[in-house]
Amino acid sequence: ASTTGDVSIDFPHLTAPVIAALALLPTDSLDVANVPIAGIAAVAAMPAFASMTVQDDGATIAANLGAGGPLALHHGQINGFIIVSDTTVSLTGTAAAAADPDALALLPAGSLVVTAVLVADIATVAAFAALDHITVTDTAADLQTDLQKGSAASELDLHAAQISSVTVSDAGPVLAAPAAALSPLAAKLSGTLAVSDTAAAIDGSLAGLAALGAHLASVTVADSAAGLAPYATALSDVF
Repeated sequence: ASTTGDVSIDFPHLTAPVIAALALLPTDSLDVANVPIAGIAAVAAMPAFASMTVQDDGATIAANLGAGGPLALHHGQINGFIIVSDTTVSLTGTAAAAADPDALALLPAGSLVVTAVLVADIATVAAFAALDHITVTDTAADLQTDLQKGSAASELDLHAAQISSVTVSDAGPVLAAPAAALSPLAAKLSGTLAVSDTAAAIDGSLAGLAALGAHLASVTVADSAAGLAPYATALSDVF
């Protein structure tokens, strides 16, 4: 990291006698390296302080990205960032939305993982400069709606390179058409789907359902005998 002061010192060397001596330095002449998040405020308050580099683990960093936190308050004085131990910072989609933009901008490129991102938030999260990858979690209906926009407008398609997995959040069975619509995501789907629908709906979605492969846990025909009759042979050949 670049320095702006005349004197540089590593944070662990800031013992009480050293701090007292450094107080005699001119204003804006001291750069402090490897400052943990817990020490940011104290270092920034030193009379001669000019700039610092920050070093901490991913979990601690993730917990301090909010507005009003030390990273947000002192972002302009931080000119370097090192993530130790886990090397990445992991946030949920909700936490990422609540994080301070200036604090997020401090993270090194490729150091941010955002999980459980809703389809509606993919574009926002994908724009984070530090992003490595995201995981998407949403309902089958929302996933289907996005895919139906086509590759030029679908967030799932536009940001496919940054999406590592997709999880369907529906607690119960999914209708046949939304489930079948997820077949283009089969390679990235996480977990399995249970489908329950009328015989006609299932018959009309057979190709997509078959393409889900191991991600299709079960198919239940919820229909009357009269509704099932026209499709009984076709469905029995498949399931």
